[in-house]
Amino acid sequence: MAGFNMVHMAAEEEQVIFSNDTFDGNKVMDDAAFLLWTWLRSLEKDFATHFNQWSSNLTAGFVY
Repeated sequence: MAGFNMVHMAAEEEQVIFSNDTFDGNKVMDDAAFLLWTWLRSLEKDFATHFNQWSSNLTAGFVY
């Protein structure tokens, strides 16, 4: 999955460069948060938190 993520991020960067789009840092952060949530959900068998709940309270997710 990590290889796909790198290809996806590179494709977005190329679109910004070659199509004269503007860089959207919020979209990059949203995409990164979604990819991290997807990764956690697939690796942790007890991870059942919905994306909207998890992404609205990221700091609580990293406190033990």
